[in-house]
Amino acid sequence: MLNYCFILYSISKILLNNFLAYRKLKNIKSKILNEALEIGATEGVYNITARKIAKNCDISTHTIYNHFLSMRDVIDSIAFNYDRKYMEDIKKVILEGYSKQEIFYHFLDIFIREKSNTLYYISYVHCYGFNPTSKNDRSKEFIPYAKYIFNDNLDDDTIMFLWDFITRILFYYAEKIIKGFIPYDENYKNMMFNAITQGINNFIKDNIK
Repeated sequence: MLNYCFILYSISKILLNNFLAYRKLKNIKSKILNEALEIGATEGVYNITARKIAKNCDISTHTIYNHFLSMRDVIDSIAFNYDRKYMEDIKKVILEGYSKQEIFYHFLDIFIREKSNTLYYISYVHCYGFNPTSKNDRSKEFIPYAKYIFNDNLDDDTIMFLWDFITRILFYYAEKIIKGFIPYDENYKNMMFNAITQGINNFIKDNIK
């Protein structure tokens, strides 16, 4: 009888350990991405390592590479997910009839509110760069939205240049506001928008073919 109880206890322990291991690994891919996001936002993308992620997620580095091809795959996945999320948002506000000024304020609000995403993306672009021409592998993703914001009559290279310019400016001011260097009030919002659009409008007039 004693041996029988011991066997039941051993089986129960194994099943419990397996269950806990399953719970630990459930949604592990999203946990890896979330942890890498926080490291990139607070320490910079160049400080993201498999060891840091594994330690903070209480997993092995081997588990990370079961879900991702490399650390660059982890890092890129976060940035590309960020891009696509906000391009979907751009599509939504365009269809809802937002003005260009409303779109500008809408995304500035989001970038300030979602601090970790914003600081991560700023670090990512600083570390890996962004090709602001139609030779960018992902230009076909950006150009349809950029054409609405700027002008259909511009060529793709000019459109990509302006897309890079406006997004860099948005991130630049968002970072300044997040870090408390400038206030986020109506006066500064209007100053930002007017300065940017005046420069872009003059640029477009000189470059429409």
